Amino acid sequence: MDGVWLILDSLSFTATPLAPDGPDTMPRFAEVVKQKGVNFNQAYAPGPFSPSSHASFFTGKLPSKTGMYEAYPKFNGHTQTIADSLSDSHTTHLLTSNHFLFQGLDAGFDNVNDLGRQYMIFDDAADPKDFSETYNDNSRGQRYLDFIRSEGKPVRSFVNGLSYKFGPAYSEIKPKSWGDKENFQYVGTMCDLIRRQLLSTPDDTFTVANFMDLHAPFDVSNEALRRFFPDTPRDAIPLETPAR
Repeated sequence: MDGVWLILDSLSFTATPLAPDGPDTMPRFAEVVKQKGVNFNQAYAPGPFSPSSHASFFTGKLPSKTGMYEAYPKFNGHTQTIADSLSDSHTTHLLTSNHFLFQGLDAGFDNVNDLGRQYMIFDDAADPKDFSETYNDNSRGQRYLDFIRSEGKPVRSFVNGLSYKFGPAYSEIKPKSWGDKENFQYVGTMCDLIRRQLLSTPDDTFTVANFMDLHAPFDVSNEALRRFFPDTPRDAIPLETPAR
């Protein structure tokens, strides 16, 4: 039997049709849950951000047992993941652009599609995104030299850098401009990839599809507002402010 696990980051319960006064979104999904599913409406995230929560999703253990702390998340590999558990019975796939899953949690999957690294022409050379996120107070020219030398493959690293800067990175998923919902095809791309894998794999498959485009605007339940922020009016919460 095939299985698909959809993970939607930072999606408030109140923004789903499963909430009592939720919007009429995902109608087919809501109907499936109503007829055949189980809605766990007293479940809580084991951590405040992606790394700790995903580690617990994948292992069933607390973040403190997996090494996936918020500041420096790195899966310690001491615990069996869901991909490891299903490796004998299913062909496992991981679809995501969430870089936190590539801190060790991706190791047990048979096939991994990192949508956030489509620009990488040579996987064995330097990754410009990782390098650009590393603190470096040298001049721009020196940083370029450091980048192409960093992995000992200067030509391949240089090609990766050109692809990242000028190539069609994220071409399938990024909008032409932020707020351009009509051309933001990330969800469509993810669903097409899921269908493609289900059709192309003759064996039973298990696919984890992590949708990363559902961060802010955030929401807060009335219960949490009363308990933790009793002096804060709801209209003071920046619900329409994007994370970036």
